[in-house]
Amino acid sequence: MRTMHTMSRGGMRRSLRRLVVGVVATTVMGCHAITDTQLPDGVEGPATYHNREGAMRLTQATRAEFATAIRDYIISSGLLTDELMALEGPGASQQSRDKRSGHWVGHPPHTVRALAGLARGIVGKYVSGDNAAWYAQLLMYAAYAEILIADGWCSGVPLSTLDFEGDWTYQPGSTTDEIYAHAILLLDSADVRAADSVSLQSTIRVLKARALLALGRYADAKQTVQSVDHDFRAEMRIAFYPEAQALATNRYDQFVLYASISDHEGINGLPYRSSGDPRTTAMQRINSRNQTVWFPAKYVTTDSSTFTLASGIEAQLILAEVALADHHPEQMLGILNGLRTTGTFTITTTPLPGGGERIDTLWHAGIGGIAGLRQIDGLPSTIEAQRTLLFAERAAWLFVTGHRQGDLRRLVRKYGLPREQVYPTGAYTVPGYTDVYGTDIAFGLSANEFINPRFTGCQYDD
Repeated sequence: MRTMHTMSRGGMRRSLRRLVVGVVATTVMGCHAITDTQLPDGVEGPATYHNREGAMRLTQATRAEFATAIRDYIISSGLLTDELMALEGPGASQQSRDKRSGHWVGHPPHTVRALAGLARGIVGKYVSGDNAAWYAQLLMYAAYAEILIADGWCSGVPLSTLDFEGDWTYQPGSTTDEIYAHAILLLDSADVRAADSVSLQSTIRVLKARALLALGRYADAKQTVQSVDHDFRAEMRIAFYPEAQALATNRYDQFVLYASISDHEGINGLPYRSSGDPRTTAMQRINSRNQTVWFPAKYVTTDSSTFTLASGIEAQLILAEVALADHHPEQMLGILNGLRTTGTFTITTTPLPGGGERIDTLWHAGIGGIAGLRQIDGLPSTIEAQRTLLFAERAAWLFVTGHRQGDLRRLVRKYGLPREQVYPTGAYTVPGYTDVYGTDIAFGLSANEFINPRFTGCQYDD
């Protein structure tokens, strides 16, 4: 279904119907939304989705496809940036992504948008009275998908739609900024409908501020998230491996069969593994090819993992970036330190064999909830160094969550940094493969996209 946007119109509609049935049958997500609206597990599929039960199932299908899209994006964007590195093996496409070469083709999460649109139509027609939260959630899924498209893909992606009780409507390509702006419109509509759910409304506002940052609209981003609670967290379950039943052993292979956590990748890459930072801890594993790989400790290798959709931590990081943009670096530093620690610590002593003792200092967790992070002592003297600090902190707090690509691309698009100073660059080496990094900062689109008569191609300089 990743190529549904390249099919004929009739084929798209038939494939989407099959997808709805298949996704609902195999969903690993469970059936309640972040709004805490309980949806029944194991619902038998109706002959048609044109009823309330069908609306529930299509909403479940949208949620499951949304989870799959996030998982795929985390892995693909991690390779494009400095978070993940490709392993030796037959994964030529993974190496192409990792070395940023060849305008690597990816399939945007259009299926999420199509399912969400169909579900909204059915909810609107067949669910009366209590459909506002459903609408808001479905709008959020579609908007999140569009933020990923804007973050990850070349400028010029068409936002075509599969219309409820209608047909496939082709759209011309949208610029990156236009896609962010369209996502904001969806989120504004969702925000109004989510008035009865603080959690969903907070999720929507963090996502909206994420898009506003990408547009350089700092004042609007600040206004959007300044009321989000520090301890807010919206989560869902995501499996980093498909076909769990068939992968009873080495389940994590689907995440690391071709990729592993990076460390100082391509000159500009951060020391994710070697820093000792508890936010970026990686576990050493051996995959089914007998390769040593590093798996992010924040996720699990034997079951689905808890994924954070949006949080008060991200809201604080957004406020920190706004503070820096407003020329208040001291305020930025205060926010970053507040996330790291309360500023207090516990000292413990451990006797050593042969005499003496080891003294350990454990800094107490701040708003971010991770103990062991000391205060950042001293504000860097230049704006460049202050920005580097901010984005390094974002990389640690939002490690392997799909944010890094948007951050690096924003540094190029909105801050004007040369891509060679932002993305991995220089000599590219994996075992048995040596080359140089390319210049891509976004995924391309398949040539099959030209079935859309209104699509004129990618713009790789945006």
